[in-house]
Formats: sequence, structure tokens, C-alpha cells
Amino acid sequence: MPSDSQLVAERRSRKILEPLFLLRLKRGIQTTSRLSLCLPDLGQPGRHRDRGRAESRPIIHPPMSKSDSTSTPLAKKDATYRAGRDYQATDKGMIWWKPNGSGERVLTQLTDFNAWMVARFLMDDGQETTSAVRIEGVYEKKPFSILIPVKEFALMNWPIEHVDPRATVCVNYRERAREAIQRLSRKLELHHMYRHTGWREIDGEQVYLHAGGGIGKNGAVKVEVQLSYALRNYILPDPRRRRDVVQAVRASMKMLDIAPDRITFPVFATIWRAPIGNVSLSDWLSGLTGAQKSQEAALAQQHWGAKMDADHLPTNFATTPNANEALAFEAKDALMVVDDFVPMGSAADIQRMHRDADRLFRAQGNQAGKGRMNADTSLRPSKPPRGLLLGTGEDVPGGQSLRARLVVVEFSPGDIDLDKLTNCQQDAAEGKYAMAMAGYVKWLAPRINKVEKALQQAISAYRKISRTIGNHRRTPDNMANLMQGFQFWLSFATHVKAINPKQRAELWERACKAFDELITLQSSQQHTTSPTQQFMALIASAFTSGRAHLASQSGGPPPTSRAAFGWRREDGDPKRKWIPQGQKIGWVKDEQNIFLDPSGSFAVAQSLGKESGQFIPLAIGTLQRRLKQANMLASTDEARQTVTIRRTLEGTNRSVLHISLRTLFPLENPTNPTNSSLTTSTAFHEQSLEPDNSPTNPTNLSDQDKDQVSTSQSLNNLLSGLSGFPKGTPPQVKNGSREHKTSLSGRKSKPDKNVGFVSEKAALQYQTAAERRAERLRNI
Repeated sequence: MPSDSQLVAERRSRKILEPLFLLRLKRGIQTTSRLSLCLPDLGQPGRHRDRGRAESRPIIHPPMSKSDSTSTPLAKKDATYRAGRDYQATDKGMIWWKPNGSGERVLTQLTDFNAWMVARFLMDDGQETTSAVRIEGVYEKKPFSILIPVKEFALMNWPIEHVDPRATVCVNYRERAREAIQRLSRKLELHHMYRHTGWREIDGEQVYLHAGGGIGKNGAVKVEVQLSYALRNYILPDPRRRRDVVQAVRASMKMLDIAPDRITFPVFATIWRAPIGNVSLSDWLSGLTGAQKSQEAALAQQHWGAKMDADHLPTNFATTPNANEALAFEAKDALMVVDDFVPMGSAADIQRMHRDADRLFRAQGNQAGKGRMNADTSLRPSKPPRGLLLGTGEDVPGGQSLRARLVVVEFSPGDIDLDKLTNCQQDAAEGKYAMAMAGYVKWLAPRINKVEKALQQAISAYRKISRTIGNHRRTPDNMANLMQGFQFWLSFATHVKAINPKQRAELWERACKAFDELITLQSSQQHTTSPTQQFMALIASAFTSGRAHLASQSGGPPPTSRAAFGWRREDGDPKRKWIPQGQKIGWVKDEQNIFLDPSGSFAVAQSLGKESGQFIPLAIGTLQRRLKQANMLASTDEARQTVTIRRTLEGTNRSVLHISLRTLFPLENPTNPTNSSLTTSTAFHEQSLEPDNSPTNPTNLSDQDKDQVSTSQSLNNLLSGLSGFPKGTPPQVKNGSREHKTSLSGRKSKPDKNVGFVSEKAALQYQTAAERRAERLRNI
């Protein structure tokens, strides 16, 4: 063992040599000092042999190795001179000066890499804030920089995944390695990083976030945003140059001419409604393969990034439902296309795809996310979709409730002008569409709060006066959202002088006609997807396919229309007797009255529905109540307060559903569809699109449909008045009747005092309120 005098002399010599050694290392000068000592062999930690000395002794301080005289220094942010009392970073990795029982410190290797923390990040997704750290270091003379969650850092598994699979933390020294990194790290920079797109208030200013930063009222804002890989292309340019924005808006307008207005205007309005936020509707583009629906969706998506063409859309239905929900939460105040809904495979596979689509788009419609819990059973904030979804597919997810949450746009082959589409795709790829969106959010930034408030007021007003438009209460909200989005775009385009007042009026008129046609199509789609209509259609199909039949009250063939009720001639010979087909599910009294066995008819309908993919999503009791609510039952038992009635059939008293022949076969008497408010609703909308010489005949309308005629004109005027855009002719009261418009497009029909229009006083009150709202919006 060396004497005390030898140790003192050695320490003194090191105090002189160490600063020179570090200075040489920092400046990249190789050291060949004969006093340099080797790091200990990992097989014998804490011990080494000096050159020319036989005995061994503990290492008191880590020197530079003579064997490393040809090694290069570390990166610019070098950890070699980062040293504490217990830990030190060297070019061989991090070491620990481990105290032993005799009061000395023994050198112990912890890792074969160096690492230190340089910054802390608050990861903000709008619901939760988590922490992450940026770690820099060197492994095998190569620098690295990674960003990992704090929880992952503490586990010390990250070197293998993020640095190199060979990066080693010595056995039983994970906690020491973690402490060494913390001890060797200096003061950390604090960063606020956002994990979503859309609006956030930063330093008292509304900023629209995207993958490349943010956009405020004065243009680009420097802010840190980290999005998921699927959303990495959500990048908007800096809209500081007004000329670029004007050219981009005019290029974006060309989208309106590549297909019929019934297709382009709903999609175009969706683009400009999305950045305003707080939207519960979704768009759906449906059509045969090759109809260019994905290309149309890609043009809409490229308003958020030039790279998101049809081959690089954010997500599709092959992605797991959880992943799509997470992306929909992250894409706040933005459009996100979910592409390629094509149910294929077995019946179970088809049902699964419909279930996954239903889950995502129903969450969007309800603005509700999946509930989650922490490991300690405490509840975590839900993460609902916060943008606007645009789905594409050859089919539409089933169910009346879900379809009411969708604005379905049908494509047919030949609808898209391919030459115009190519020109639009070139503009989008050049970034003009993204520049148009950047200019739009810059225009919204100083007024977004007022715009959101005005939008909610407008939707509330639509909801009050248009309760009977469509078959579902969500339809007026959906139409109002899209039309308001288009109106806000008109204000922006006029503000930047991309269009003049005449063009603005023409575009608004085209939009009214397009949305009028869209309302008609929506009503038709909801009519066919109603569970009650499904039930009746499946029962009729069961008769046609030989799955079921109806008998007379005595059990024999029906008195009339035997073939329509599931009976066939024996061997197809018209001279032979009638043979019933399938299961008996009811009885025919006469040409107008049918009695259905509740359980038997429901079982047959469900069985046929499962085979054809039209499963009725209701229990038998719920379906019966829905039939009553839809006025599809000819009579009910009010005394017993049941939807079934008691009748003696084939000598037995039975509980049956009483329906009329016109309810089961509505096409046999289409001139008087009084049993289905859905049919009269569709008929009304079809009439509203006829020329002036086809007036509405009030004698064929129910009271509800007469109210619907009135509210349609009110909606037209309100849509114009609320936002200060070209207004239609206001209600005019003349000689006890009022001239009116039966459609949003402004087509007039003859006045009729029998239709329940509002009074002169109510009309004036409505007009005054609309003018006040228009004035408020013009002041935004």
C-alpha cells in the first residue's frame, strides 16, 4: 500500500494536471500523458495496475486512459467534464465513485454511454398535461437526442429502444444510472408543447395550431406542436402576403365546378365549418368504386396540408377503432378524412366494420368519448372527437340514428369532371388550398369567439323554426352548420377581395339550391333506414321470397291478393290449389286490414334481416312502440293501454298488431300515403323542387306536413337574414294570405290560405329579429 506521503504527492500532482487535461479534451487535443491511468476492467471493477507497479490499490479519482490516447473527444455538449462528488461522465460511459467500508471510493462502471437531461416539456393535449424530458448524450462517439415521457425515463428501459440495442446499463445499477443522469444534468429549460391542432389562447391571443407551429391574427406564430405520425402533414403556410391568399382562395373556389352543386357545395361548406369548432355533424361520401369520391375528399383534406393527397390521407377504416378515436381527438378544429369503408368478408366481418364505423361517427355526433380509468381506479378525462369527420366508402353505415348524424353525399359514375379535377389537384399539391385555409384562420383569429357565439345563436334559431324538416331533429342542425360555414367563408372571401358582391350573391343562390336538394335526399335516406320501415319492408320481402304467409281469419287462403301474401299455386299450375309458403305470421281480414302475430312476424323479419345485413336494432317491445309513434298501426287497445288488440282468429282469441294494407305495401296506393309521415315528408320535398306551375296541394298533406311547408319558408328567410347575406323575399301578407317560398332555393308557389302560415304580426316579429342578428354578424 502507498504511504500517506505518496498519496499527498499524487493528489498534488493531479490538481495541477487535471485542468490541463480537461482543457485539452474540450479543445479536441489528444492526450498522451504518461501519468494517464486506465479505467478499471469491468471484470474487476474498482481495481487496476499502474505501469511498472506490482501491487494494486483503490482508484481515488478517474483519470484519462493511456489506451484511449487515440480516441476522439465527445460532442460539443461534452459530458466528460460533467462531474459531481459521486458520479462522472467519461468517454467510456458514466461511472460511480462507490464508497467502501474503509472510507475510500472505488470506481464502478454504470453505463457504456453518456446521457444528460437538457429540457423539460409540458405535453398539453387540451384535456391533460403530462411531462416529458429531452435527453442528449453520446454512444460510441455518436451524439443522440431523444424526447421521452418522464415515466419512461424512470424505468431506464429507453436506452435499448431509443439509443441502440447494444446500449448497456450494468446489472443492478439501473437506479444508480438514473441518479447519475439527474446529477449530471444542469438546469433544465421549460417548454410548453401542444399535442393537437386547432385554437388555443397563447399569451392572450387566439392561435390556430398545426404541425408546423401556429397562426394568429398577424400570421405565423412560433409555438411548439407535436402531432401523431398520421397527422404529421397538417402543415399550413404563413399567410402574411395578401396577394398569395387571394390567389389561393380563387383556386380553392374551383372545387365548386368539378361536380354537380349537390356534391360540391356540402363538401366545400364542410371545409370552412371545421375550423370554427364545436361541431357534431360528419360528412359521408358514398358511391361505387371509381366515382372519384376519395379524390374529392382529398381536395378537402389538402386545405390542411399539401401532402395529404388521395394516397396519403390521415387514416382509414383498416385502422383500429381506438387509434381512429385518438386521431379524431387530436385533430381539433380541423377536417379529418377516414377513407375506404368497404365491408367485405364474412357476416361477422361486415358487422364488425359497421360497428367500428358506428362507434367513431356516433362519438362525433354525440361529442362524447370513451370513458377511461387510471390504475388507481380514478376517472380520466374522456377524449371525444373535436374536429369534423369526413368518411368515404362504397356503403353507408347502417342505422337511422347514425345516418341522422351524417350528411350523406351520393356519387355516381360521371359526376366528376376529370379535367377540372386534375387542375384542382395540381393547385392543391402546390399548396394553394393550404394557403387559403391559412388566410381563413388568420381572418378568424381576432373574431373567433364572436363567430362561435353567432353560430350557436343561428343554429338555435334554425332548430326552433324547422322542427319538422327531415325525419330527424338533427337534420336542421346539420344543414344550419354547413350553411353557416359557407356564409362565413363568403364573408372572408369578400373581406380579402377574392370575390365581389355580385359573385357573392350568385354563390349564395347556388348554395341555397344545393342544400335544398340535399335536404330532400337526406329525408329519403332517413325514411328508408327507419327501423319501422325496415320491419315493414322485411315482412313484404318474406312474402315474396316464400319465407312467410298470411292466412284468412279461418286459416285458409286470403280472400284476395293471395300471391302477394305468400301463397303459390301447386307446381305453378294456375288450375291447382293454393299452397302457403313458409311460416304463418298473420291474417288478412279484408283488402284494408291485416293482423300480424307480434312474435312470429318479428322473428321472421329479424331472420331475414340478419341474412341480408339489415338487422333491426330494436327489441320487439320497442319496435311496437315505434310503430305506434310512426302512425303505422291502424288501431291500438286504448282500454288496456297496449299497442296490440284482441281478435278471434281461427277460433282462438289472440293479441295481434293491426296494420293497414297501405302501410305494408305503400306503393300500391301512392296518391294517399296518409299512414306514413315519412312518405308525405319526402313527397313534400319533391314538390318543393318542382317549377312554378306545380303548386303544393294542401289537401294531400297532413297538419304536420302543412307546418313543414311553413317552416321551410321560414328557414329560407332565416338562413339569409341571420348572417347578413343576400336575403330572399320576406314574408308578404296580402288579402289574408301570404306569398311564400316552398324551398330554400327561392322557388315560389301559389298562396293558399288553407296552409297554416304565420300571422302578419308574427312575420314582422321574425323579420325584425333576423335583421338584428344579421346586423350583429356584420359587425364581427
